[in-house]
Amino acid sequence: MAKILVVDAERNARTLVKRILEGEGHKVMTFASADEAREEIWATSSGGKKSGFDLVITDIKISGGSGIDLIREINTSGINIPVLVTGGAVPPEAVASAMKAGAVDFLSKPFSESDLLEKVNTILNMEKDTFGKLERRAKELLEMGNLVLADKVVKQMFSINPSSPVPHYLYYRLLRVRGNENLAVKHLKCALEFDPKYQPALEEMKRLGEEKR
Repeated sequence: MAKILVVDAERNARTLVKRILEGEGHKVMTFASADEAREEIWATSSGGKKSGFDLVITDIKISGGSGIDLIREINTSGINIPVLVTGGAVPPEAVASAMKAGAVDFLSKPFSESDLLEKVNTILNMEKDTFGKLERRAKELLEMGNLVLADKVVKQMFSINPSSPVPHYLYYRLLRVRGNENLAVKHLKCALEFDPKYQPALEEMKRLGEEKR
């Protein structure tokens, strides 16, 4: 059973999602505005990074700020909670903005019960992914430019295997894109400290050495 927060300006939509998810045994709280949702999320996080919710489902159009604004605020606050964004007739650029802000996935309206449950179950099972799957996911997100979610996935890899060179190398790549060269190189060196033969880090260190010549 998961604790899920739903944000949607449409009462019928909130009621439908709540009924479907509670039918699967989940505990669901619904809100009509970003302000109400924000207050509940921050209150249950108790000032920390661990949220009292396992998932947030928000429509892209809500009062008190857009769904994208809410996603961005959750992620920039450092609170660890996945977000599924929904919307009807949403232009591709808006979906892209939501993903870059940190949304895990998008579900187009109108959606069926099976569509909703498939998305929700996939997201809730993300934390059960193996280290290798997380590595592939992090690389995909880096290629997509979704640095916020890539950051979360890499940190999850750190928590599973803190002595692996892989999350250090991926964090090096992420920090370079963000322009934090000094900290990036520190993570690259850490990767080689954990495994002096880790090829991606060796090749990158060699490339950096050639650039300085």
